[in-house]
Amino acid sequence: MSELLYELLEQPAALRNLAAYYQHGAGSELLAGLPSGGQTLLTGMGASYHVAMIGALMLQSCGQNAIACEASELINYSGSLLRACAPLIYISQSGSSGEVAPTLAMAKAFGARVIGLGNHADSVLGRQADISLLVTAGAEELIASKTYLNSLALVWLMARQWAGSLNAADFALILRIADQAERILAARERSAARLMEFFAQSSHILFLGHGPHAVTARQAAMTMAEWPKRIALHFSIGAFRHGFIETAGKGSGVILFAAPGKTAASAESTLRLGAELAEVGAQVLVMENGALRGLDEPAPSPSGTDEFLSPMLDILPIQCCAEAMARADGRIPGFRYISKIVSTL
Repeated sequence: MSELLYELLEQPAALRNLAAYYQHGAGSELLAGLPSGGQTLLTGMGASYHVAMIGALMLQSCGQNAIACEASELINYSGSLLRACAPLIYISQSGSSGEVAPTLAMAKAFGARVIGLGNHADSVLGRQADISLLVTAGAEELIASKTYLNSLALVWLMARQWAGSLNAADFALILRIADQAERILAARERSAARLMEFFAQSSHILFLGHGPHAVTARQAAMTMAEWPKRIALHFSIGAFRHGFIETAGKGSGVILFAAPGKTAASAESTLRLGAELAEVGAQVLVMENGALRGLDEPAPSPSGTDEFLSPMLDILPIQCCAEAMARADGRIPGFRYISKIVSTL
């Protein structure tokens, strides 16, 4: 078993650890005492920024005023946002990447309170944040997997807390997500084989979705780049329709993230686009809560999963495909140009 596959298979257990920690005791007290009010700014880099993007959508859907800004852009262009935002939620797996210290210095200068989400209490973020929330993912040395899922779950719990609706059923839902993740990972060989065959028949790969699923598309493209070193493009469906669709046709391999949710129109729009792309010769697969199907195959039964938690399931088959693809290519596993902690600004 590869080191990456070992980490991927640990994801359900990591989610259960997170649910147990934040439902009772010290973790529960931390959630209950979180400051809120005003405009919330979420930031991070890489997979952590993708959590921030989905987190902003979560909070907005609960009626909260929230925005996401990539940490590097916050440093270079958008620091004035810190003047108006309270709190700043900084998400960082390591808590020590190159953007952390300058962002925290700016936040202090503007008087912004910082809530840090990370995996290491002794990191720069863990030590300097006003409130430090651990994602309790355990050791992770390779691509963001356990930390990505746990960070998404923790931000979702925070959004529920701020909306005044966090209860035992929410923690039970996280545990059901962990069970679903376990089943998806158990079927990894079948889903990875289907995706690898699909990619082999395509000259280029497109990941597309609406809202949180557009962010999943971005995470999926990054996962394919980081591990098997494959180029893939990602777009929101709105952006794709407004120009990029002109590149689609024979040779296009399209993965549509289309988990149903509060906005049924978004799923309908996604599937409608899939039918249009198939008509012009593109190969299309649909991902719904981690279940992969063709356009002509029946949709899975409704799972009751919150739309903002579906990205946790949808990324799993992509992770497993990336791991299997790298092995099939005979690649030396690991990063070529970066490390787990990126320190260069």
